[in-house]
Amino acid sequence: MYEGAGKVTLTVEKRVHGCYSFKVVTKDDTAEAGKDYKQICSIYTMREDQNECDICIEIYEDNEVELDEDFQVLLLAVSDGTQLPGPDTAATVTIIDNDEHGVISF
Repeated sequence: MYEGAGKVTLTVEKRVHGCYSFKVVTKDDTAEAGKDYKQICSIYTMREDQNECDICIEIYEDNEVELDEDFQVLLLAVSDGTQLPGPDTAATVTIIDNDEHGVISF
């Protein structure tokens, strides 16, 4: 995801039957919430007839030349905050820096 894109959208697929609620949280890695992206800590509910929903996370633009940065998006149980079981309940988002080094000349 390029820094200047404005947002990243992740699709959550429901693989269980019925109505289901889950919590989505972001977790810093090398990217920092509030500086590089908008932190999320929200509860989503998918209706019985709904098989997927989109999670949009705002990516902040800056003018700093820096390395690419990562943060995680986790799906948690609403009841106790533990990570939901399964291999697809965490995603790493990489913010690719779009700033260039300045040129000095004389």
